[in-house]
Amino acid sequence: MNKDLLAIFEYLEREKGIKREVIVKAIEESLLTAARKSIKGVGKISVQIQPKSGEIEVYTQKKIVKNVENSEDEISLEEALELTPDCQLGQWLEISITPQDFGRIAAQAARQVISGRLKTAERDVIHEEYRHRLGEIISGTVTRFVRGRTILVDLGKVLAVMPDKNYPYSERYNIGDRIQALLYEVKETEGGGAEVILTRSHSEFVQELFMQEVPELAEKTIIIEKIVREPGFRTKMAVRSFDSKIDPVGTCVGVRGTRIKNVIRELNNEKIDVIPYSDDPIQLL
Repeated sequence: MNKDLLAIFEYLEREKGIKREVIVKAIEESLLTAARKSIKGVGKISVQIQPKSGEIEVYTQKKIVKNVENSEDEISLEEALELTPDCQLGQWLEISITPQDFGRIAAQAARQVISGRLKTAERDVIHEEYRHRLGEIISGTVTRFVRGRTILVDLGKVLAVMPDKNYPYSERYNIGDRIQALLYEVKETEGGGAEVILTRSHSEFVQELFMQEVPELAEKTIIIEKIVREPGFRTKMAVRSFDSKIDPVGTCVGVRGTRIKNVIRELNNEKIDVIPYSDDPIQLL
């Protein structure tokens, strides 16, 4: 049993959400290249990895002949009978040629695959998991800081990126903090992977916070016609009601300000002005 390979399989399945068969196929292809370089004197080579045990087998196929003319692709009947007693002339025989140290080679190849080939599989997982959730508020844990104030946020299966321009300069975080942010973008990277981009500075973040607090917004009884923001300082939001009995401003503020207070608390006491929308620009002003 190859414990190193099994550990790699389990890590990628658990932490990255990449299916084991995808991992196995990618590593088999990488090992095939390694086998062709390290094993001489044979023709066609194939590599098989047992997904459950991590056992690796390298095979070659040789045709059983009476007189061997090409040792890379042919084997004599006498030698073949020693390996498989019931074989016959003209038959293709699958022969195991796994080197003794191939487990170590396999582990090295697997690590290279993780940093290279499996980026594609991880990108597919990111697209499948997060592409349809754009504009949604998600929560994660601050993992580390890179390139100054850019934050890496652990969402579970992936590390999301929140650039310094995507959150108010007045906000400060520590490693281990739980934060909420808007899933703003999923973009391709130069290395063939994908990145999840978060934001707390966009006006849509404030809008989604209100959507969580005000059921009438989700029901579209009232709507946000316009929202503008200076992140960390103030937000102005114009709302309109489609029901004459419902006050759009009072609905967003809530009884004794309970709804808007929850939003302000999440925005670290940023000032929020909620005003009734009017089609008349002078009245709106």
